[in-house]
Amino acid sequence: MTSSTPTSVRRKAHTCPVLKQEDILGSPISEPVDTNRKQTIQNSEITNHWASKAEHSNKMSHKYTIIKALDKGSFGEVSLATLNPNGASAGTGTASVTTCTATGLRRNSSESIFVIKKIDKEKANDTLLTNEIEAGSRLKESSHIPKFVESYTDTKYCYMVFEYFQGMNLYSFLESRNFKPLREHQVKRIMRQLVDALIYSHQNKICHRDLKLENILYNHKKRRANLIDFGLCAINSISCADICNNWCGSPDYVCPEILIQQPYSGCLSDVWSLGIILYVLLFGQMPFNFKERYYALQHGDGHPELEFPNDKDVPHRVSEQVKDLMKKMLTIDPRQRISMEEIPHTKWMKKSMNILSLFGLKSHTAIHKDEHPHTACNKGAAKEEHGDSPAQKEEGDQPPSQL
Repeated sequence: MTSSTPTSVRRKAHTCPVLKQEDILGSPISEPVDTNRKQTIQNSEITNHWASKAEHSNKMSHKYTIIKALDKGSFGEVSLATLNPNGASAGTGTASVTTCTATGLRRNSSESIFVIKKIDKEKANDTLLTNEIEAGSRLKESSHIPKFVESYTDTKYCYMVFEYFQGMNLYSFLESRNFKPLREHQVKRIMRQLVDALIYSHQNKICHRDLKLENILYNHKKRRANLIDFGLCAINSISCADICNNWCGSPDYVCPEILIQQPYSGCLSDVWSLGIILYVLLFGQMPFNFKERYYALQHGDGHPELEFPNDKDVPHRVSEQVKDLMKKMLTIDPRQRISMEEIPHTKWMKKSMNILSLFGLKSHTAIHKDEHPHTACNKGAAKEEHGDSPAQKEEGDQPPSQL
């Protein structure tokens, strides 16, 4: 196997419905290959169900007023909206656009804010579109996945309405910091929330398959992370361990088995992608160069091995416990890769973040050890290993409102 060459994260990830050699050279991307005709028929029935329900409630298209465009892609656009005060009786249904920002609106109005995802049905893959609607309907109980409100359709577009989560995606957040790595205790908070959301998703037989910085919203003040965009998700009929045959995702985040186009576990592909995100948050760079690992696998050289930057090149110390977790998540052989359900039980994830230390206070156990020095362990070593001391508190971090 070759050694890895970390690469810059200073470019947004490009989602590919299916990965082929031509994609690297910038050629048009083909539609996903659906090898399961039965599943396609089932998905079409679900699509017809949602479309029928939406068209039956045609007045739904007049319920919302667009206030701000958020993003636009090749398949559609995402906007912020509020409920139309006139409800279903709105006149023409044409959305009025204002220049106010979401933040300003939330401060000056009691109106609820929603996110509306508008997808061009002619450009989007019907199976994937159906899966996203179904995923939204199933995943309503997680506090780290924005709640799906409703969907409706017209002759050209499909609209999906979600609750609004105030924040920015992790890529933009890192970009605002000039891609400076986060401190370990901050990353642990984010990871715990994402793992919780993904375990819940997997328990509902849904694999995300497009985990990346751009698909994670983060509210820095509230320290909350939300997982979004299930547009490439797989819905399994029996369990989340079902094998997927669609090789999709964002090149820098996809697992090795997708690059060599082998059948793969959607759950374990999520583990790999989350391991990439964990690495980026801690080191501010990608662990692998996509073209290098792709060509290495194509030429039989094996996937590059995971390596970590020298401590002197990282602004904040990264503990051996989290490095061990990354090695388990970024294990090349999926049969040896850690499962999502096992991640919360690893030493790093279980270890307390010692919130009291952020305020310069000692816990009851620490006070007890100070009073009985002969029972204390090597405090210097313990402090070095913990990685969550007050010195690691990031500039501008606000302490939690409640302990």
